[in-house]
Amino acid sequence: MEAKKRCDFLWIGITRFDVAAPGITRLGTHRDEPENNPLTYYERVKTITMSLDDAGVARNEYAFVPFPIETPASLKGFLPTTVRCFTTICEDWNRKKIAVLEGAGYVVQVLWERDKKITGTDVRNLLAAGDERWRDLVPPGTARALAEFDIADRLRQLRAVP
Repeated sequence: MEAKKRCDFLWIGITRFDVAAPGITRLGTHRDEPENNPLTYYERVKTITMSLDDAGVARNEYAFVPFPIETPASLKGFLPTTVRCFTTICEDWNRKKIAVLEGAGYVVQVLWERDKKITGTDVRNLLAAGDERWRDLVPPGTARALAEFDIADRLRQLRAVP
């Protein structure tokens, strides 16, 4: 929502959109594990759309684009460098991401720097454990989408794979 306040039209980049793609650079370390990115591209788009709908953001004010930060040489094929990239800094990964984007020619605007209060790991752990407190940690649209896609069951299955 903070990024949307700073532009008329927001491009929402979806990273790891093709987890089976060859030649992926391992930039995100723990993000490379399937259980840490359990949603497909479609599911992420739908989840974000549901939350933006709830927030009253008109659908003609944003769009989604695959954003393969894990293959930096291909970024410009998805989003021109004239589009400003917004990000936050909550961990070292964010600093690496900024370096990759700036190295590819993008202007990066940091929205804020602070420690994470709630992590995706926290939410995924509660989901997998069947603990309904996860719903209080995400926007209502996200909660509806994760329930619709039965992400809790998917996480349990992914965690059961050796």
